Amino acid sequence: MNYWTNPLNLINHLEKPVAVVMTRPVKRGPGWQTEFGAVLPSRRSPNDNYQLSLLYQHVDQYKQALAYANKVFKFYQSMPDNTYEGEPQRTIRAIKFLKSKVKA
Repeated sequence: MNYWTNPLNLINHLEKPVAVVMTRPVKRGPGWQTEFGAVLPSRRSPNDNYQLSLLYQHVDQYKQALAYANKVFKFYQSMPDNTYEGEPQRTIRAIKFLKSKVKA
């Protein structure tokens, strides 16, 4: 399970989703082994973009985080007002923060 606690592995999984992910005990000794199936065509949801923005921010990759935050903002702009509670104000605050980090 240590594989999934690494934010970079989560980023990779969200950017390149696979058909099957299986985690099972190793044959000899303690521990777990993670195996992956075929890579799926990318069909990222707005929630995936939001999660990627947060994960990139967590690993101090602010430029990538900003790119995904902008995608989330574009999605919220296409929705009727008040469809999602707290949005797009929350995303606007995140974009302002990330822009300040990218400039620094």
